[in-house]
Amino acid sequence: MRSDYAEAILAKLDLMRKSSSSSLLSTTSKSVGAVSSLNNNAVIAKRNRTIDVSHFWDEKPEENQANLRNAVSALLSSLKSNYSVQAKTVSVGSAFGRTHLNVGYLEALMNSRIVVVAQRDGWEDHYRFFEGLVGGALVMTDPMWTLPEGFVDGENVIVYKSLEHLTQLIQQYLDPSNHSKRINIAMRGWELAMSRYRTWHLMESVFFGRILTP
Repeated sequence: MRSDYAEAILAKLDLMRKSSSSSLLSTTSKSVGAVSSLNNNAVIAKRNRTIDVSHFWDEKPEENQANLRNAVSALLSSLKSNYSVQAKTVSVGSAFGRTHLNVGYLEALMNSRIVVVAQRDGWEDHYRFFEGLVGGALVMTDPMWTLPEGFVDGENVIVYKSLEHLTQLIQQYLDPSNHSKRINIAMRGWELAMSRYRTWHLMESVFFGRILTP
């Protein structure tokens, strides 16, 4: 996990607790005072998210190893009549985008109810997996040989097996009847990412064989 995004999100959560504006929070919050007493995962769970589903990729038919990504962006674009969809990049890509924090991307992560991850064809692992998690969204990912340790399909992340399956999952988890279930899975993913996948967690695992600090 990139530390700059994790730290930026924690800083925004702190501001949400201190802010005199309640517009950042769902209407269930009675007052800023009530918010100030909540822990981070409770605050991020109560955030009012305006984007139903995001996939941060512009369709690029000419790009190698991007067939799945292109297909997912096309699929989500077809759902725009029913949902609020973000199916394009919102930050600078390439090496610069991966070494600099982008505020627009950070806001999009925190405003998305669902973030869909599509890895490059034949690749494993993707920055977006953890970025989506720390933004507090429900992350839906294409299959991996092995999910990162601790992640379980249906418990703290969702794995889609095909485009048709992805469509069904989006419809399922955006149904108002599944509002609490979506948030609970997202929060379990957020908690695991923040408690076991920060930079120092990796260093502690390498040097001491286990995670020592939260």
